Amino acid sequence: MQNLKLQIKKSTLELQIVNANIRDYEPGAEQESSLHQLCWCESNLKLSLQKVLARKVCSSTI
Repeated sequence: MQNLKLQIKKSTLELQIVNANIRDYEPGAEQESSLHQLCWCESNLKLSLQKVLARKVCSSTI
């Protein structure tokens, strides 16, 4: 039972972190996005994709 509580707490914290970081990947809806904001979001998405692909390559070679 204690293990389940810890897993729930961990998942809740991970969700909070993801929600806080989502701003790095989508422009704010409260205002019209500037070209700079869109380029910044695109850059973050490309970097994240590169990291995912690198992890995929590393995990497939193991």
